[in-house]
Order: sequence, then structure tokens, then C-alpha cells
Amino acid sequence: VSHYSIIAMSHEVQPAEFEKPYYFSKQDFEITENTVTDLKELVCTLNNIKVRIAYDSELQKLLDEDSKVKVSVGEGRLEYAKDETRAGYFKSIGETNILIADLSATIQGEKVTMSKAFIDVLPGEERIIKYSMKQNSGGDGDNGEIGKVDIQIDATCEVVEKDITIAPGEEEPLPEPEPNPEPSPGTKPAITGKDFDITQSITIPPGVSTDNPYPVIVKIAVPEGIRNLEIGITSSSTDFANAISDLGLTDFDLANPGALIGILQNLGLPYGDKVTGKTDIDFDISGFTGLLVGFPGTHRFNLKVTDDKGNTASAILALIVN
Repeated sequence: VSHYSIIAMSHEVQPAEFEKPYYFSKQDFEITENTVTDLKELVCTLNNIKVRIAYDSELQKLLDEDSKVKVSVGEGRLEYAKDETRAGYFKSIGETNILIADLSATIQGEKVTMSKAFIDVLPGEERIIKYSMKQNSGGDGDNGEIGKVDIQIDATCEVVEKDITIAPGEEEPLPEPEPNPEPSPGTKPAITGKDFDITQSITIPPGVSTDNPYPVIVKIAVPEGIRNLEIGITSSSTDFANAISDLGLTDFDLANPGALIGILQNLGLPYGDKVTGKTDIDFDISGFTGLLVGFPGTHRFNLKVTDDKGNTASAILALIVN
């Protein structure tokens, strides 16, 4: 029971790359108790900024081969040679972005430079920066000018409106996962409650205290022997969740207790050699019930056991304190 996000993406986005569009989708959702949560379809869309460079035919004829355009968005930078036809893809750094294009060209032996910024560039947009030539009419300060040649260069930035799709056939398919052999009957691990149904929550009755704990014992049967016995503790009580976190008991493995040995001893929980390789143990958390009474809320023990052949069983023990 918590808030979650699911994210799908084509790859780890870089500041700028040629011909590598970044597709992304994110969905936030909440898991609530005893409720099935259906997620909407994840539709990945272009999430970086696609930029191409174009020249009108008259200007292209006059450009020398050393002419180029440097484009930047944030830390992303790409250099487009005169005959570059590839699209560049730039990482979006905000809800709107500034795109800067710097032209450096040689026309009829004269060097010309021009820098122009385009604002309000949105993630997922395709932009075409087009350079064109027009007769010199005095200049307006935004155009690149050539000293001895009576022309001006203008730059415009067109937003392309179209759908962009991925061709899945061009991607190398992921390898099929190796299927785990189904354990034979009688060898599967199992987690059950002693004298209670572990799939149902337990409400701690009045009168329980550290001196008078409420018995809660989970039976763990593992015919092939225990390799790992992982426990995760969560709570709707912020105070109890913080206390568990301070003790290092949010997530731990009783088969490999590490620095938690002292705490586990005080709680009366088995660990290490008392767990590893065993085929039948009791996970007795009766000692927890007296501690929980001071923290109203729902407290969950997420249990997962793995045997020596990699087979697993999981269960959630929920204790409610009113």
C-alpha cells in the first residue's frame, strides 16, 4: 500500500545525439488495500527535441564546404556540417527550452557568422532551422551580413507537426528469459500461519503489552532447504516506520543478518545458521505485538523465502492496531 510510478523509456537520454530519439512515458498510481489497481496503457512519446538544419537552394550553392552550424540546448551541443542530413536530438532541460544556433560559413571567400536564439522550445518538438538568402535591405540586426557581398542571411525556426513512431523491427529483441523448472509436488516452499489464515489481517486485541504479547507464529516449510529468508517491514504509522528504519529493519535477510545480530537476538528471531539450510522453521513475531500497541495503524511483514534451487514463496502478514 503506497504510491508508485512506472516508467518506460527507450534508453538513458544523453545531452545530445544524432539519430537517437528518446522516447519516454511515466504513470503515477496508488496501491490501496484489498483493491485491484488497473493501469492505463503506457504510450511512449518523443521526449527530447529533434533539430534539423536546412538551406534554401540559392544559399546552398554559395556555401563553401567548411560551412557549419553549431546547435545547443542546455549542455547538449551538436555540429552540423554543410551537407549534414541527420537529425540531432537534444535533452529537454525544462518545460520550455532555449535553442541556440551558431552559423559559421564562407561565402565567396568572405567569412560570415551568425548567432540566433529561439525560445519556448518544448519537449517532443521537431524544429527545422532554415537559413535563407535575401537581398541586402539595410539589415535588422538579426541577420548575418557579409562585408563585400550584397546579401543577407536570415534564419527561421519551423515547428514540424507530425507523429513520430518507432519501428520495432529495427531494434534487437531482448532475449527470452530462461524458464524456471516447476518444482515437483511436495518440494515447493510454503509460508502459512499457525492457527490463522495468513492472507487475512490480524487485529491485535486489547490488553496486549510487552509483558503480555499476542502469539503470532508463521510456519515456513522449505523441503529443499532455505537459502534466503527476506523480511520487509512497512507501516502506516510514521513513528513506527521511523523506528524500524532507525533499527535497520526495513529490509533484511535472516539468513544473512550482518550487523543486525544483536537486534535480532533481542527480538527472539532466528538468524544465520538457525535459518540457512533449514527445512522447517517458525517465524515467531509475538515479541513484536507488545511493541506495536503504542503505534495505531496497519503494520505489514513482507516475507519471501528462497530455497537452494531458487524456488520462492511469498506472503504478507498484516497486523492492525486500533
